[in-house]
Amino acid sequence: MVNLVLEGCAEIAATDCALFAKELQGAIVNCCARNCIIVDVERGYSAWDVGAFASRVTEKAVVEQCTSENNQVIAEGICGENINLNVGGIAGSSYGSIRDCRVQGGVVHGSNAGGVSGLISAGEIMGCCNSADVYGMCYTGGICGWNAALTYLQMSECVNEGTVHGCSETSGSMKQYAGGIIGYTLNGITINRCRNAGNISSGEQSCNAAPVSVGGILGGGWNDGSCDWIISNTVNTGTLIERQHSISYIGGVVGDGAYPLLRLSNIANFGTLLYTVQDTYAEAAIGGILGRGCEAEQTGSTIWNLLQQHAMTNCVNYGTVQFDSDSKSEEQIDYHAVTGGGLSGNAAATAWENCYEASVSALPLFGKEGNGTIMEVHQIDRAQRAGEASAAFISENAASYAHTSSLAEALNAYVSAQNGAKGDYLSWLQGDDTYPTLNLTIDLTRSGYSTDRLVDGASLLPKPSAAPTSSPTKTPTANPSVTPSVAPNIRPTANPSVTPSVAPNIRPTAVPTKRPTVVPTKRPAAPTKHPWKPTIAPKKYPAPRVKVVRKKTKAGQRYIQVSLRKKQNCYLQFYRKTAKGFRQIKLMNNYLQRGHRKINIAYSRKMKTVTYKIRIYKKVNGRRRYSKFTKVKKMRLS
Repeated sequence: MVNLVLEGCAEIAATDCALFAKELQGAIVNCCARNCIIVDVERGYSAWDVGAFASRVTEKAVVEQCTSENNQVIAEGICGENINLNVGGIAGSSYGSIRDCRVQGGVVHGSNAGGVSGLISAGEIMGCCNSADVYGMCYTGGICGWNAALTYLQMSECVNEGTVHGCSETSGSMKQYAGGIIGYTLNGITINRCRNAGNISSGEQSCNAAPVSVGGILGGGWNDGSCDWIISNTVNTGTLIERQHSISYIGGVVGDGAYPLLRLSNIANFGTLLYTVQDTYAEAAIGGILGRGCEAEQTGSTIWNLLQQHAMTNCVNYGTVQFDSDSKSEEQIDYHAVTGGGLSGNAAATAWENCYEASVSALPLFGKEGNGTIMEVHQIDRAQRAGEASAAFISENAASYAHTSSLAEALNAYVSAQNGAKGDYLSWLQGDDTYPTLNLTIDLTRSGYSTDRLVDGASLLPKPSAAPTSSPTKTPTANPSVTPSVAPNIRPTANPSVTPSVAPNIRPTAVPTKRPTVVPTKRPAAPTKHPWKPTIAPKKYPAPRVKVVRKKTKAGQRYIQVSLRKKQNCYLQFYRKTAKGFRQIKLMNNYLQRGHRKINIAYSRKMKTVTYKIRIYKKVNGRRRYSKFTKVKKMRLS
């Protein structure tokens, strides 16, 4: 579906609800929905997906370069243990790809709500932007409500400028999560080069026993220790407002980081964190970067080792942490289990390296210190933040990245060292605001609906074949009719010498000119399934030569390493046999090139064996050229 514009339309239903497709199997490209209403009127414990373009985007489907403008996407529901009501500005839930889409203005409201998608169960979200107001009662995010992908979810170059509201209407003891980019993640996730500029609030105060987690980028989630949460090259500038619940975790980047393998690197928070205390039952951890860290009681345990291996690195906080209370003094707030820090409210066992608190406030680095590793973590004064030559060195350690009087130089020293080791970190600029800013430029000109990308509708249709009636009418008129009619008329009026010159000219010219035009058009072209895509299968490469071995990290994480021999500059696909046949495993980075010819695939200890096959493909003129599959092999994993 391409180039379709809907304006002033309405879709009201008691089940899955969308304007373009309830269950998208193909592609929606360069389409626009403007000033429309999409409402699910079923209120209660239901499982529906509601989106402006699609209710559900299936595994191989794509929504690309589409715009949702001033639409009302609403699903009335109650947040509880048995509900799965997902609402998004583009799609309710997605198992495929959503790329370069815009949500401009309007409202997205539901149980699990996201500016672009309410739920992501597989695939990716790339280059999307949201400026709609998002209201959610369980999992709420500026781009995505929550992630339930079995493998890594990739989110990159996404921007949220809409306000994120965590509503207070709850049922049971359901936890609430709100984030500028994503509210809640169930498994592994990678967020790279994203920015949140929208304010985030958690709703009215309540003494409900369920905790509330609010983060400038990620609210929180759950992790069994086998999947990484990786956030890099990302910035939050939105304000976070939490009105007291019984338990609260608020972080400028991540609210609740209570599970291992959270990795933050090269990020900044500029947003203010405001926490309002109403009574003596308050319990909260509030930090400029991280609200609550992961607990590990025994130093040297497996979880503790994982935490020290994946530290928070090259993070800087400029946002202030503010407490607001009409009846309690700051001394009484501390007494009531509310801890606030410039970097983290509760450090726990989380490790910190080369991080900086630059808000120039009176708060300590950590509201509650833990037993994690702390290396080269500093508080920055105004002169060091502005890069004045007269400022004192940040660190006296000559081997430290911070052995300089300029915060920008300290941040860039770490970036240069990591990029020299094949890292991919953005640099920092001093700027005109007397503090360093991340050189984060996101090009959104390619996103959204545009008339410049319209495809000619006629070119999408099959080419019509020539009518076969030309052959029987022209052939007999050239041979039998011309010869007898010309000869009697010419003979009496012209010289006999003309007769041999007329006949030879007519016969040779009539036959050759008609036959080439008639014969090729007798067989009409076969219709294609997708007229805008060629149906001729490209030539396949031979099966790749691969090596697959079992390995284990020092921390005990087991994984399969797939290495490719000789082939370079190609993409690898790994298929695992399941009860329903072979299924492709989504890989975080499947592009192989010189210096990167190995791919690691983590697996659970519960898996005993794996049956697999592998193939590669290259992109030639915008098309994929696949190789043949390798032979099916079976490997023991334990």
